[in-house]
Amino acid sequence: MTPLKKVLLVTTGLLILVLVLRETELLDINYYKAEYKSSLNTRLNTETTTFTYDGQKPAPKSTLRPNDLSFIILLGKDTVYKEMNKLEPIIVRIDSLTSGPTWMPLYKSAKFSAVSSYQLPNGESKNSAFLLGYSKASLSGGLKIEGDIKIQGICSRKEAHKLIRNHVVESVTASTKRYFANSTPDFLEGIAVVNKIQAIQLSKD
Repeated sequence: MTPLKKVLLVTTGLLILVLVLRETELLDINYYKAEYKSSLNTRLNTETTTFTYDGQKPAPKSTLRPNDLSFIILLGKDTVYKEMNKLEPIIVRIDSLTSGPTWMPLYKSAKFSAVSSYQLPNGESKNSAFLLGYSKASLSGGLKIEGDIKIQGICSRKEAHKLIRNHVVESVTASTKRYFANSTPDFLEGIAVVNKIQAIQLSKD
């Protein structure tokens, strides 16, 4: 065997060893370039109902703004994003996150998808009757993201799944905040009623 063949054989063997150790997480090496393509399908509908009575005075103009909204985004049991402001948080649950195979050592290409649902703060209580004139907000629908990822270089399956997870969380967070950036004062007041009911409950206890 010539010296050149020995060098090539040793180099190939070391490369294979590094790739195997990388894929099995026994060697912590990451050197890659990742590209994403994804699309979002948002189907959300918001409604606000105001409970009034005869002779009620006009409600004062709301001072709440969209930047008073709070958000908590959950993936499984993990809180992956949290922003707390003046209002009780809107809960976003990433209900499912799936991806294709990511076992190829030097070039990975996989499709992924995720579905999210939304939950407003719960303003229902036996004290709601004391809040004639208040607004109640409701929200229906959800968000779906689909896309694909291409990774060139040394990247384990665990790292690839982490990249997909982070991309989905960032996309869901950005889309959610964009959607609620145009919330009306009535909708914001409908979320604020939770604080009012809680205050009434505390005064009754």
